[in-house]
Amino acid sequence: MARSLGCRVDALGLEADAELAHGRQYHFDLNDSQDQRQWRSDLGPYDLIVFAEVIEHLYTAPERVLRFLHSLLAPGGALILQTPNAAALRKRLKLLAGRNPYERIRPDRSNPGHFREYTVAELLGILGQTGFSVRKTWMRYYFDSRFARHETGDEAPALIVGAAKNFVYRLIPGRLQEGITITSTKVP
Repeated sequence: MARSLGCRVDALGLEADAELAHGRQYHFDLNDSQDQRQWRSDLGPYDLIVFAEVIEHLYTAPERVLRFLHSLLAPGGALILQTPNAAALRKRLKLLAGRNPYERIRPDRSNPGHFREYTVAELLGILGQTGFSVRKTWMRYYFDSRFARHETGDEAPALIVGAAKNFVYRLIPGRLQEGITITSTKVP
């Protein structure tokens, strides 16, 4: 991302503070956004925050997390939020078959899996409540199913089945797609 954009790119996560090749790693567990007194005050302001495939892994209310991210953005700064769609067709079909479409919380505390998935309507409402103006929303399957490893993390490539899935995913209407991407800007 740093090379593509030609700028410094910082990261926020569970790893310790450290210098990176094109920015800095900052330690902060987004679940700690629950308490504003714990927010890091030495970050930002940023013109852009990419919040991709994270919100579903948090057990803290998304309003708290998004308010924290809002505080890190410069005036007019942008947020790109990407997450699985809780109402995707595949999940609806599993429910119709009497199966739970959501994985159980994993025993591994360092990788517990998804705590909560959201619908696009929920996310649009939450973004509006937390000081963001939504610019664009789109829904699609982002991955190449031939190589996606979402069940155990170490599945072998599925070239034929994956190619068929890629074809079918292109035919599914937007609201039933697997992934949600929303771009929004900070409202002062």
